[in-house]
Amino acid sequence: MCVICMPLTVQGCCGGLHFGEVVALDLKTLKWRSLQTSGEQPGSRDSHSAVTVGERMVIFGGTNGSKKINELHVLDLQSGEWTQPAVEGIPPSARESHSATLVGDSKMVIFGGSGEGKGNYLNDVHVLDVKAMKWVSPEVRGDQTPAKRDSHTAVPVGNKIVVYGGDCGDHYMGDVDILDLFTFTWSRMVVQGSNSPGVRAGHASVSIGSKVYIIGGVGDREYYNDVWMLDINCCTWIQLEVSGPEPQGRFSHTAVLAEGVIAIYGGCGEDERPLNDIIFLQLGRDFFEEYSKKIPSTVKMSLENGSVPVMISNDVSI
Repeated sequence: MCVICMPLTVQGCCGGLHFGEVVALDLKTLKWRSLQTSGEQPGSRDSHSAVTVGERMVIFGGTNGSKKINELHVLDLQSGEWTQPAVEGIPPSARESHSATLVGDSKMVIFGGSGEGKGNYLNDVHVLDVKAMKWVSPEVRGDQTPAKRDSHTAVPVGNKIVVYGGDCGDHYMGDVDILDLFTFTWSRMVVQGSNSPGVRAGHASVSIGSKVYIIGGVGDREYYNDVWMLDINCCTWIQLEVSGPEPQGRFSHTAVLAEGVIAIYGGCGEDERPLNDIIFLQLGRDFFEEYSKKIPSTVKMSLENGSVPVMISNDVSI
């Protein structure tokens, strides 16, 4: 089951609405259901981060419409109980539109975002040990520290985090920055060739092995619905030719890898109105070869049938 936390009007861009409910999508039946929750509720918010760690969902930060926050809340996905655990160490400052990256099964890495005050963009790094519930703010090194930003993506690839895109005010970014988590050293990828997705923010991203997939986003007043793949080993970008129904260009959507496909939900369209559709991106044989060891044989069979990525738009019910 794919679980999506629904305080989701990212950056207040979709009518300024804020939500506090949690809904789950069953990818087998394509039905939504609202989760009944109890405990220390985090309240309504948007532009927060959420990662799942086993049977728990950890959310951090965001804004409740009046101020930015740095609270940490944990939802037990089995019992539906929210808790606000006691955490050692100094937490990151209040922020929104940051990234939270789960590395392994116990480390959540926070990078960047925008803090309190106008134009207060960030590029700091904080690590939460989810098992010990302890914050650490490591000393980072490197000659090319990423610029301050929000609305970027950061995904894990081995012992590294790959950061792409984002914006700082009206300035969009397109560099690929890599943080080595063993040494906490930043480096900038020297991309081979001239092919690239350019500058953008508010896109979605997932990593599969040594490949990073970028979907949609906004840049220089253009709303994208394209799909790009970054090969970390070859340092090359490839724009994927995708068949199937063409989705609307969007930003501030979410994408997760589940059941052997990339599930893309929501976001804001060109008119900055909220979108409520779910789209499945079925990847081809190149994806299958890299991912096949991680998925059940029944899913492998369906993936083997296609070699070209296919975009499928699905209606879902409640």
